[in-house]
Amino acid sequence: MKTIIAVLALWICFSCASVKKELDNGRYKQAVSLAVSKLKGKKKKAPRFVLGLEDAYKYYLQEKLAQIETLQRKSADDADLLILNLYEEIERVQASIRPLLPLTDKNGYKADIRLEDFSGELALYRNKAADFLYACALENLEKGAQGNKLAAREAYNELKEMENINGSTSHIRKLQDEAKTLGTTHILIQTEISPKISLGKAATGAFRDLGNTNLSRSWQTVYLSADRRQKYDYEVTLVLNDFVISPEKESTREYRDKKEIEESAGSSSRSNEKITRKKEVTADVIEVYQFKEAAVKGHLVIYDRNSRKELYNQEVNAVQRFENYASTYKGDKRALSDVSLKRIGGKPLPFPGNEQILGDALALLKKDMLAKAAGYYSAF
Repeated sequence: MKTIIAVLALWICFSCASVKKELDNGRYKQAVSLAVSKLKGKKKKAPRFVLGLEDAYKYYLQEKLAQIETLQRKSADDADLLILNLYEEIERVQASIRPLLPLTDKNGYKADIRLEDFSGELALYRNKAADFLYACALENLEKGAQGNKLAAREAYNELKEMENINGSTSHIRKLQDEAKTLGTTHILIQTEISPKISLGKAATGAFRDLGNTNLSRSWQTVYLSADRRQKYDYEVTLVLNDFVISPEKESTREYRDKKEIEESAGSSSRSNEKITRKKEVTADVIEVYQFKEAAVKGHLVIYDRNSRKELYNQEVNAVQRFENYASTYKGDKRALSDVSLKRIGGKPLPFPGNEQILGDALALLKKDMLAKAAGYYSAF
């Protein structure tokens, strides 16, 4: 019991010291948060946490109001937005303290914590911040109309932030739609097959079909078929240059696995200890190996239609391999190696047809190309 009390006392002291440590290091907001968490839900409030919260809130409020005063003296463009953020932070901190008030510790001491009413300041700076964001958004929209997509995206973010501050209106939503349109990159993805090769209908379809591919991102719209009415910023071409299908190969080999093992040879008649002896065991393995593969070669091209420059041109290859082992054995199973054990019990399988294995290889090639393309144009 004494040990439990001692441990509890140490824990309480450590907790109190943590609030004090935050205060000593000037982390007043963290000190408030920690003290609130220690007092919340407690019927008997620990004096040190009550005093800790009293001091932490006092210093926190002084610090934030000083920061606001400094910003008010500056002529920075975003000062009003920064001031609003500070008032909103103060409001959140006060909201965390409010359920604890009036705050009295278990000895009857009542904390001197008086929350401030900043509703007027919040209303004032919400309007000022909204005006600032609106002006910035209009400026960036103008740049966006001149072809600067990043500026249009910034305008969209500023309008969303303005919406969060002062609510939405049909005018703001219309401007957001405009920013979204101006900031979106339009990318055409198409396939091309070299005239030097001849593909069957199924394999051609496997390579050309992009219908189930979702490549659009937040600020990129991807098109899988060309439309003369649409203006594209970038053109991505998946080019198939060549393919090779190997002949079907089936080979048989026989080999012997050997292993030295220890087995029981009875027990000693005197000491009753178990006696073991070393013994070499063998197993003859008959293995059938089947192999066939399709290798496809292509390259990925990304072209900037606005600047009329090729941005990316890289070779991409893929291989689809059919490989199968079918093994049986005669002899002692204990002699089999780990590799042989894994292959025992298989059976010869039908070889995939040329169209099937080629189609699978083309699917791999296409997947790799699209992943490379998406990784590249994600920065557009």
